[in-house]
This record gives sequence, structure tokens and C-alpha cells, in this order.
Amino acid sequence: MYRSVEELTQTELEELRSRIFHQLVDEGSLEEVMGEEIDSEEKIPMDFVKDYYASHTFVEEDFWCNLTE
Repeated sequence: MYRSVEELTQTELEELRSRIFHQLVDEGSLEEVMGEEIDSEEKIPMDFVKDYYASHTFVEEDFWCNLTE
């Protein structure tokens, strides 16, 4: 079943925030995109995460936090 970013759990949203943070750090564009210096992923607002992924749909398997052994 596909879900929008608005239907994700808090843990899934935090995983997306971590992905954004590390992607932008790797690209060297974190400060430029965020408009300020950000030194931890927790400082990225969830509203930004939701806007960033607004056009995406997700399934449970898209998230490490949902995978069990």
C-alpha cells in the first residue's frame, strides 16, 4: 500500500530527515539549501522534510526502521 509523506510515522519521517541531511552534506549544499548553517539532522524542520518529499509515495519497505530480521 502506497502512502504519502503525510501518512508516515514519526520514525519514518526522522529517517527521511536523516537521508536529506546526509545527501546534502555529501553534495556540499546543506547550508545553501537550508539558508543557514546546520550542524545536525535534528535541526532540519519536519515541514522541510514533508515539503521535500511531497510528491513522493512510499511503501513500508522503503524504510530501514520497518525491516525486521
